[in-house]
Amino acid sequence: MDRSITFGRTAALAAGLLLGASGLASAQVVAELADKLPDTVKESKVIKVGAPQTIPPHVFLQDGQMTGVAVDLARAMEPILGVTFEFQDMQWPGIIPGLQSGSIDVSMGIISFKEDRKEILNMMPYIKDAISLLVPTANTDITSDDKTLCGKRVGAVQASWFVDLAVGASERCTAAGLPAIEVQQYSNNAGILAAFQSGSVDAWLHTAVELLAIKATLEGSAKLVDLAGPDWATGAITMSTSKDQLGLAEALDGAMDQLVADGTYKKILDKYTVGELAVEAVDINP
Repeated sequence: MDRSITFGRTAALAAGLLLGASGLASAQVVAELADKLPDTVKESKVIKVGAPQTIPPHVFLQDGQMTGVAVDLARAMEPILGVTFEFQDMQWPGIIPGLQSGSIDVSMGIISFKEDRKEILNMMPYIKDAISLLVPTANTDITSDDKTLCGKRVGAVQASWFVDLAVGASERCTAAGLPAIEVQQYSNNAGILAAFQSGSVDAWLHTAVELLAIKATLEGSAKLVDLAGPDWATGAITMSTSKDQLGLAEALDGAMDQLVADGTYKKILDKYTVGELAVEAVDINP
């Protein structure tokens, strides 16, 4: 990693260690980090976050209130940076264009880390993930061998990496003389979930961390199948800014360092039963 993008990390980490067991209640604005924020954020005291509100455990509604790992992490960073994080309900196709246009400042809980995205984004992986399938519990046809998807109907979020992966798998099917995969695209998770429950798709291709949370709501009617082989790269979920907002990325990165150091980060992941997916450190485009 280019260490030039993390100057100021030492001061932020030291501040986090000073918090120790006292935790979030005693957190104060870290000037070295707040100074890195864009002028627009300094003036408004608001960081605009774009994310669908239907992606447990990251961002979702519970009893009418927005909650999730990303929401709790944002709230924990507020006193460190002296800002308020304002979540905007935005579907996946608009996230990266929104970052590039400036209509949102950061996205949390939806952008997967990919090497080719380093050209346009500052990505900070903060929770491990893998690529999995959600399939009906009674289904014995679909296994970890992606050839078992040939001829099946697979749902994925529109314009996402998962569509590319499904199309690639379909091409491998036809190259082997097997039926193509019918790739069905939906604008959000709610659409795929409805299709899955109605039987309109045979499998849902997505991130394991989200599918685990969704599976828990389906009362035993669904199971996860992890895909094996080099074509199914594992990754991580990120908080991301546009490439031209390095100062903002450094501020967020430093704030996350503090939350890792004082234990708040791990407590938040544990709250949503995904503590085993914690990363050891949060870095920009590692």
